Amino acid sequence: MKQLKLFSIILFSTIILVLILMYYYFNKKQELYYTNNYSEQIAQTKNDIELTGLALQNDLNNILYSEKITDLFENELRTNLIIKLQLLYSKNYDLISNILIFDNKLNVYNIYKDEKGKYITDTYEAQWQRKLHPKEILIKL
Repeated sequence: MKQLKLFSIILFSTIILVLILMYYYFNKKQELYYTNNYSEQIAQTKNDIELTGLALQNDLNNILYSEKITDLFENELRTNLIIKLQLLYSKNYDLISNILIFDNKLNVYNIYKDEKGKYITDTYEAQWQRKLHPKEILIKL
C-alpha cells in the first residue's frame, strides 16, 4: 500500500512536471511565432511608410522645380500649376488635409477639398508669417 501511494505521488508529480514543461515550451514557441510575425508586419509597414513618404517628396520636388510657384500670386493663367497641386492632393488625400503655399510678401494660396469632394481654392493676404529663407541657407533655431 505504501509503495502504491509512493508510486502514485511520483507518477502524479512526473505528469505535472511534464505538463508544466510542455506549457512552457509551447508558450515560448507561440511567443517566438508572434514576435517573428509582428516583426515582419512592422518591417513591411515601415517600408510602405518610407515609400509613401519618398513618393510624396518626389511629387513635391517635381512641382517645386518644374513650376514657378510665385505664379500662384502673380499670374491669373496658372491652371497647369493648380492641376498639379490638385493631382498631388488627390494622390495623397489620406496624408494631406490641405495645401498651403505662402511667400515673403504675405500672399497665401490655400487648396483643399470640401465634404462633397470639390476643390476649394483661396488666395488671400496674411497678416503675419515667418520669414522664408532660400533653400541653401542653414538656419540655427
